[in-house]
Amino acid sequence: MINNQELILHYTNESINGFLKITVSPASVDLDKYKWKTDKFYTLDDGTRALYRGDFDLGYEMRFQKDGLHYRVAIGNKKYLKKKFQAEDLIEIVESMQ
Repeated sequence: MINNQELILHYTNESINGFLKITVSPASVDLDKYKWKTDKFYTLDDGTRALYRGDFDLGYEMRFQKDGLHYRVAIGNKKYLKKKFQAEDLIEIVESMQ
């Protein structure tokens, strides 16, 4: 799906009983503004800061900003997922996108 401000890729994966969702939009707010109490910052291999959110009911999410764009990579359907995901799992996905 694409609109004037964001691109959304949504992939359903039956083997994990969930989905992978990647959203790309213009970076209009500093990444620090998205941090909640239990979120943690990580540094990707290329030095990009990434914010991991694993403590919310819907899924696991990693956000990062690069070249004026804001990326959100999420694994969802948390209640029904066949496994728990860690920050390292999302980092692996994010780094494979580069």
